[in-house]
Amino acid sequence: MHNLNPLSDTLIFNDENAENDVGRQIKYLGGTNVLVIFNDKNSKVNPLLDKIRRSLKNSGLSLALFTINRSSKSSVTAAAL
Repeated sequence: MHNLNPLSDTLIFNDENAENDVGRQIKYLGGTNVLVIFNDKNSKVNPLLDKIRRSLKNSGLSLALFTINRSSKSSVTAAAL
């Protein structure tokens, strides 16, 4: 599996069910805190976030969510979980 983009040091995981492995990968790279920024108008986000949240929790990582709602100019929320 080759996940390294040759033009940068950014890892891109495009495997099926990669969201279940994200916590282990971040911990392997030395990460301890994760910031997830998303638009809450997308109906596919919540199930994906649940899988990512579970993976991070199982790896012992902390998570902060930053929600952007583009329908309202003043509707930006942040939550540390």
